[in-house]
Amino acid sequence: MASFLVLLPPGESAEKAPEKTVFIRDGFAFWALVFGPFWLLFQRAWRAGSLTLVLSLLIAAAGDLGGFDMEAGLCAIALNIFIALEARGFAANAMERRGFRLDAVIVADDIDEAEELYFAGFEEAETAPPDFATKGPTRAEPAPSGIALMDAYGMSP
Repeated sequence: MASFLVLLPPGESAEKAPEKTVFIRDGFAFWALVFGPFWLLFQRAWRAGSLTLVLSLLIAAAGDLGGFDMEAGLCAIALNIFIALEARGFAANAMERRGFRLDAVIVADDIDEAEELYFAGFEEAETAPPDFATKGPTRAEPAPSGIALMDAYGMSP
């Protein structure tokens, strides 16, 4: 299962312009691992791409000038792994700065299922475990205060 960020364009709603709704799969981006800062720049994540490009150049310069070849190589690999892990988040943040707004986070197997769940209004999605109604508090009884550990589980000392 993967999570998908659903972003709506500025001034639009999903009902009015479903073709403009953007789904971004959250998780590891292989091409961001390979191309690093250039992948971010291609995705129009200008701040993150510029910052990581400058860091990459500084790491390369430190390796060449300071004689830290091995350390510079490890730092470059670590930077690209970080970029690959956070690239989709950087891209989503860049879109939000351009006016898109985060509308939902969908957990689905693939993008087709995420689109189907989102546009169906989450009616088919399971919102709570089936036995929650029998174990959890109802509206009639007050919720535990949660201040003490015992209170949070409905036990008294």
